[in-house]
Amino acid sequence: MQADYYGLIEQGMKVEIKLGVPMKGQFTGTVTVVDQMIDAASATFGVRVEMPNPGFKVLAGLNCEVHFGL
Repeated sequence: MQADYYGLIEQGMKVEIKLGVPMKGQFTGTVTVVDQMIDAASATFGVRVEMPNPGFKVLAGLNCEVHFGL
C-alpha cells in the first residue's frame, strides 16, 4: 500500500476483493494487520486482509485487486 494511505487503512476495515483469471469473482474481506513501519525505499507499507473461503474454492497465489472503502 502506498505511504499516502498510511493512517487511513485500519484494522477491521472491510474491503472488496476482485479475483482475476482464472477464478473471476468478487469477495468481501477484513483488514487484520496494518504494518507499523513504512518502507523508505518503496514508500509502501504492508496490509494483511483475510476473507472467508468455504470449501477452499479460492486457491492461494491468485492475482487480485483489493478496494478499500476510502
